[in-house]
Amino acid sequence: MSAALPVPTAALPPAAPGTTRLHIRNMVCPQCLRVARRELEQAGLHVEAIALSAADVRPITPGQPLPPTEQLQAALHAVGFELVDDPRDQLVEQTKALVVELIHYTPADQQPLLLTYSHYLSQRLGRDYAYLSHLFSQREGLTLEKYIIRQKVERAKELLSYQEATVADVARQLGYSSAAHLTNQPLVPARPAAEASMRWWDEKQTGPSGFICFLLSLAEFPVSPVCFLSTN
Repeated sequence: MSAALPVPTAALPPAAPGTTRLHIRNMVCPQCLRVARRELEQAGLHVEAIALSAADVRPITPGQPLPPTEQLQAALHAVGFELVDDPRDQLVEQTKALVVELIHYTPADQQPLLLTYSHYLSQRLGRDYAYLSHLFSQREGLTLEKYIIRQKVERAKELLSYQEATVADVARQLGYSSAAHLTNQPLVPARPAAEASMRWWDEKQTGPSGFICFLLSLAEFPVSPVCFLSTN
């Protein structure tokens, strides 16, 4: 049996002397970090540390330069990742990493109490939330609020697939006051399939499996290819 992968974190401490920080897009799970580490090592780099949005690296052979950016970009792109050079995009990726860390990898009893996402992100990133929200929408074509809801839906689907938690339990874990509050979130503009699924689940109350169908009907975006790295 293979060893369990470590729980990913959103941020790295300040880079150690002699290392270079690479900002990388699309790393969202433990398997993502393992694959990215493998690709960087195969490119001739030693990975000092890696998190959901960045990796600190240095050449395996002391005194050698880093491989060309084009080489690293090609290696990472082949497995669904991308180097990020623009500081604005780096900030967006850090924002996404914090959301993913909080929703997917922070136990409910360890999550900050009575803290809104806006305050949490602003505090962690040292930026005004209005600026973070505007930048996120501008660079991603998606509001930060919708991104947070999307991550909650993905986490709800994951928790319910275990068949060990009720819809009410999942709703509480994700910070909703009730199952109804979770199902009433403005995930996407109303459309017939979503409305029909909501009515069907409300009427039948079929439990977790039915609720997963409801969540799938609301999915505005397909599951990222990177996510499949964690299950295949």
